[in-house]
Amino acid sequence: MSKPIRVLFLEDRATDAELLIRELRRADFDPQWKRVETEPDFLAEIKNAPDIILSDYSMPHFNGLEAAKLLQESGLNIPFILISGTVGEDVAVEAMKHGATDYLLKDRIARLGAAVEHALEQKRLRDERQRMDEELHRTHDQLREVLAHSPAVIYSLNVEGERVIPEVVSENVTRLLGFTVEESCHFDWWGTQLHPEDKEPQFASIPETLRRDTLTCEYRMRHKDGHYIWVEDTRRTVRDTTGKPVAIAGVWTDITERKQVAEKIQNQLDELRRWHEVMLGREERILELKHEVNDLLTRHNQSERYSIPTGS
Repeated sequence: MSKPIRVLFLEDRATDAELLIRELRRADFDPQWKRVETEPDFLAEIKNAPDIILSDYSMPHFNGLEAAKLLQESGLNIPFILISGTVGEDVAVEAMKHGATDYLLKDRIARLGAAVEHALEQKRLRDERQRMDEELHRTHDQLREVLAHSPAVIYSLNVEGERVIPEVVSENVTRLLGFTVEESCHFDWWGTQLHPEDKEPQFASIPETLRRDTLTCEYRMRHKDGHYIWVEDTRRTVRDTTGKPVAIAGVWTDITERKQVAEKIQNQLDELRRWHEVMLGREERILELKHEVNDLLTRHNQSERYSIPTGS
């Protein structure tokens, strides 16, 4: 089945356009076409987004090189093939610089079908690449939006021997710790923000992470204004194709409030334990006093005053 194709001819000779139409049909295309030969008509027709433009190089009032420049300036993604009987290689190269997909000599017009197929495939690949780029940008924007409203900070530490260097930190690190992304990616930033009591165990946890591949730990990091917050660090090792560890990727989550609540509960439990010990000591002393009173009364041939359970 012939492949439908919408063609715009920039050609001042109808006979030459008919020759190209026959060649397209021979290459199994079914062309719907329009022929123009002036700049205003060309600019009007490219707005209709033809599948391909086949342009003569030299015409009385316009030429193919100017057409290629105008198409490039328009930003339209339409394949453009320059066709001429006399065009030199320097002109062809100039046309390619201005967005022309290909060029053909009229005495080699048998190549037209293959050139059109190639031009359409290039356009398809450009469209696909643009679609993927747009999808990637959309995904990045969505991820950025999610992270902007997330309490969790994503980070990546490069591993260079025994050194770890922050390479990527998500933008919401500013909300968590007050530092900008640029400040957070300084080579010694992570180590300098650790609480003094947590530095040694956390530096020791790096080789442990590399050995175990995953690790979750809790420690304190300094906010830019000087106070410390507790973070839960859930991390994993990233390896290259040979299995060599090259980075550690992780997530910091602010657990300061959870730590404060846990500390408050622990303090309350400690206080209750102390009160229990005090009250237990008082009960034991009262029991001792009751025994002493009963013994004293017994020695004076009087009845015991207190009833004490057996075994107390």
